[in-house]
Amino acid sequence: MRRLSLFNGGKRGVFVFFLAGLFVFFYSPELFALKIVQLDQAKIRLFIHSGASKSGRIEVKNNDAEPKQVKIYLEDWYYENSEGSKNFASAGTTGRSCAPWISFAPVEFTVPPFGKEYVNYIVRVPQDVKGGYYAVLFFESSLGQGQDAIPQESAENSSVSVPVSVRVGSLFYVEVKDTVKRQIQIKRFSVQRQSQSDPLSISMDVENIGNVDVTAGGTYNIINDKGEVYARGQFKDVYTLPQDKANLTAKWKDVIPQGRYDLIITLDLGKALEEMGVGRGPIMAREAQIEIDENGEVVKVGELK
Repeated sequence: MRRLSLFNGGKRGVFVFFLAGLFVFFYSPELFALKIVQLDQAKIRLFIHSGASKSGRIEVKNNDAEPKQVKIYLEDWYYENSEGSKNFASAGTTGRSCAPWISFAPVEFTVPPFGKEYVNYIVRVPQDVKGGYYAVLFFESSLGQGQDAIPQESAENSSVSVPVSVRVGSLFYVEVKDTVKRQIQIKRFSVQRQSQSDPLSISMDVENIGNVDVTAGGTYNIINDKGEVYARGQFKDVYTLPQDKANLTAKWKDVIPQGRYDLIITLDLGKALEEMGVGRGPIMAREAQIEIDENGEVVKVGELK
């Protein structure tokens, strides 16, 4: 059996596909969406005291005219890169896994045509743990039955059906209350521009030095001594777990006249909380002086304070 993994990541949920081209060929996106089970919660962020527990349930919906047999199991997840793509590992094998804390039932069921089923879960946090912990509850079903089977040429040049399993998941983010440190550290900072025809580039290497996941983004403003703003823009969001490193970069293409300016950078470390409507995170503000010559080149960059 072949497996197709679909999974939410990034800001709004970017699907990661394996064998995706095979499915695009046989199914339109609209039809494919009907063939897989749908979950009402792609991300579950829980705030639980050490030694306490919290329960909930996940709705599994079948929009297809065929019943779906669904198998449910836990794995760990971690960021593959700072853009939010994820890798998966066996349950309980990563340093910040909460998979051993999660119990759920049932482990398998059939969702009737155009019907719903539910999985109940409970998360029990051990004593004396701090920060954030992570796991994923996968829901796996098959597209290898009847009309869903994927045709493929056999060695004898005859058409055969290839069963393909598809899985979608609910990401668990568990934060231990009153122990969370949501922090990043700027390791390297640069502002570069060779001439007015080149874009001005602002770059920072950052590291998650806290004990919880941080989705960070922010803005910059370049201001003269009269308080006039000559440039402003945004940094692309980055996604990190504790000890992960990332690069925040922003560019400005328009002309900035010769002179000295204040570069003010404001970073929002709570974007993951804001995305799910569960709060706001810390704001980090830094400032540096830059000097631009008559050719548009950045000739001096002060310390970021």
